[in-house]
Amino acid sequence: VAVALLSTALSMKAAPKRIVWVRHGEVNSGLKSGAVYGGADVPLSTNGEAEARAAAAMIHAGVTDGVPLTHVFCSPLTRAVYGAEAVAEACGLRDTLTPLEGLREVGRGDWYGLTPAEIIEMYGEAASMGTFVAEPTFRPPGGESLEDVAARVLPARDAVLAALEPGAAAVVVSHLFVTRTVVQAALRAQDGDAATAIGDIVIPTASVSCIEYEDGGPAGGRVLFCGRKPEARGASSNDLTGAS
Repeated sequence: VAVALLSTALSMKAAPKRIVWVRHGEVNSGLKSGAVYGGADVPLSTNGEAEARAAAAMIHAGVTDGVPLTHVFCSPLTRAVYGAEAVAEACGLRDTLTPLEGLREVGRGDWYGLTPAEIIEMYGEAASMGTFVAEPTFRPPGGESLEDVAARVLPARDAVLAALEPGAAAVVVSHLFVTRTVVQAALRAQDGDAATAIGDIVIPTASVSCIEYEDGGPAGGRVLFCGRKPEARGASSNDLTGAS
């Protein structure tokens, strides 16, 4: 009887959900090389558009091990919307495409348009890009800290999960630090590794990452793969993993 009850309980366990996290393609910020732009609404470059379409084709070809895609979400910034529209079109999910404010890229405040070297020159080593990625509570003037970003990104992630039926998957097209935030949360949850530095999580432009979320599993999910970049015509000339 006990074995039968255990078998029934296991069979009633909800199937896990998956989210496919996609970073937008290469941008044409109109700024000097290496300058940060963060939450500013800068457009994709021609190559970035090709990267976004390649990511959509990769997702349509299958990255979820047969788990059906039912929704597409994105940041409201133009560069993410382009990629989300490409995915929605490729996967027949245009009616589900939903922008979420919580998925915006980190706000850079007064750092906008400055290179990391210029930031140090103006604000000193103690208020540099290195400090930003090393200290979660550090907030640039007028901008956001990593804790600020997590405080809106993780609820947005939960809203995506709430929209999914058990055994289904969604695609989220967003940004570097949005993706790093959810990957870091999953790595820490599954491994108990509080030392996973957000700056060490490599998320190239237009790359695809997949996290599985299971009832009773780690709260942050389980990373299935991370930073898998599709092939696109022409290599990215601005594949920045740190300055966004």
